Amino acid sequence: MIRRVRLAGVLGAASCGLITPAFAQDAGSVTLEVMSEEERRGLSWSEGRAALAGDIHGSRGRLDASARVVTLRNSVRHGGADAVVDLSVGTD
Repeated sequence: MIRRVRLAGVLGAASCGLITPAFAQDAGSVTLEVMSEEERRGLSWSEGRAALAGDIHGSRGRLDASARVVTLRNSVRHGGADAVVDLSVGTD
């Protein structure tokens, strides 16, 4: 009887090393927006024109990554660019 209890304790302790984080903690999302104007920090990026934006965000454990694409439609502020892409990677 005591051997069985010891064996169960050893197997239980060994299985604790096999535990990994739940996959539910890893997440991702995609967002699409239509807006009347793209404005950041009080500055108009789309010069008062409508803009389309798309975001993608993903996380894996403590690592987070995201990308945002915004149409600027020949923005003078950005040298005639039609779109801008912001990339971000970080940790918690």
